[in-house]
Amino acid sequence: MKISTANYGLCLFDKANLAGFIARNGNPREKILKQLIDNHNLYLRALEEGVFLPIPEIDSIDYFITFDLVPDNNIVKFKYGQFNLNVINNEIWISDIGLLNKSNLKAFETTSKIENVLLNGDIECIAQKHYIENGRYEIEIIGSVDTNSTPCLSFLFSKCNGFIVNDPREYVFEFD
Repeated sequence: MKISTANYGLCLFDKANLAGFIARNGNPREKILKQLIDNHNLYLRALEEGVFLPIPEIDSIDYFITFDLVPDNNIVKFKYGQFNLNVINNEIWISDIGLLNKSNLKAFETTSKIENVLLNGDIECIAQKHYIENGRYEIEIIGSVDTNSTPCLSFLFSKCNGFIVNDPREYVFEFD
């Protein structure tokens, strides 16, 4: 799958889990990303509970995305692990992080893919649903490039019983 970002960040989340977390701890009518940015304790709780996995400050380009594999012959540029995600609805979204600043999850309700039409008429995918078994997962993020230098983000999921909290903002997601 290919995902494009215009907002220098991607994120993974289970929509039902994120909606429930915001209903319990925030304001469901407000923009979710703004709530997480404005309230550092809320952001940290979201990481601790595996509600939201941001991949911040990443170049604003198209990314090839894989789950549970790194493409053969790709050159690994970075590898970071022990991020958390709690799946309660057998699905996760990978999304341009900016979509969470435009809505309160309504954009994710009636579709499995969100696309954007560019000025030249091209269509780019900016969010897509991926199905995964319910459970608590430790995630390793691997950045790699193919022979054409196309960036690939691979997410490796391992079921776990408890979470070790790492803040993704402390890592550098660069392909150079």
